[in-house]
Formats: sequence, structure tokens, C-alpha cells
Amino acid sequence: MKIKELFIIFGMLNTLLLFSCISKPNKEDSALTDKDIAQFDSLFYAWEKEISSNPKTKYNSSTQTYTTLPQFKELVSMGKKIIPCIIERFEKDSNSFFAIPLYNELQEIKELKSCTKTSEQEKMREIISKFREQEKAKR
Repeated sequence: MKIKELFIIFGMLNTLLLFSCISKPNKEDSALTDKDIAQFDSLFYAWEKEISSNPKTKYNSSTQTYTTLPQFKELVSMGKKIIPCIIERFEKDSNSFFAIPLYNELQEIKELKSCTKTSEQEKMREIISKFREQEKAKR
């Protein structure tokens, strides 16, 4: 392997470790296994990479366009159990706002979705706040 390829692989592994969804599942998320988390991380990273390299999405600022990619559909098929992983991504990386449509697709509770007509980053902060408030209320 070339050194450049090794750096790319190392970078991918480092990103997966840095942004992995590592919190312990709570009662409602008991179906979320280590395998699910690894699958989520892999698909999320692949989706993010595809967004930045696919000619149809690379220069398109509409997050709705990103929902046409196969990785989005695979993430949706994992079900709402991955919502905590999405929230953690939002908290760790302010550039993960592209996943708002994924969150909205999976989140069945209307009150936990963003209602603001502001930037994607503001919507993401609103979603995080609502989700964490709901978690506190359940304790």
C-alpha cells in the first residue's frame, strides 16, 4: 500500500472513532446493539463522503437532495433506534446538519422536530435541545 492510501485509511478510522456513537443505550434504545452502532457509523461516514463527492450533491446546498443517495435509504432502514446516534453527531460536529432530513424522517414525535425557519445549524441546535429536554423529563 502507498503511504497516501494508508493516511486515507487512518483518517477514515480516526473519524469513525472520533464521531462514533458510543453512549450506552437507554431503556427505549435497548434494541441498539454494538453492531448497529458500527453499521450506523459506517453508513453515516459513507453518506457524508458521497455527499461531498457525488456530482449531484457536491455543489447542491439543499439537504433534501442528500436524501436521494443510497446511504440515506440504508440509514432510514435501520429505524428510529439510531436517533440517539444522530443527536450525538449533531452535538459533536456542527457540520453534520446535512443529517436533519434523516432525523426528521425517523422522528415520529412532531414536537421534537425543528420548527424554526432559520439556518440548518440553528435547526440542529433546536433539535438537540428538544431531544435532551425530553430525555430529562423521562428520568
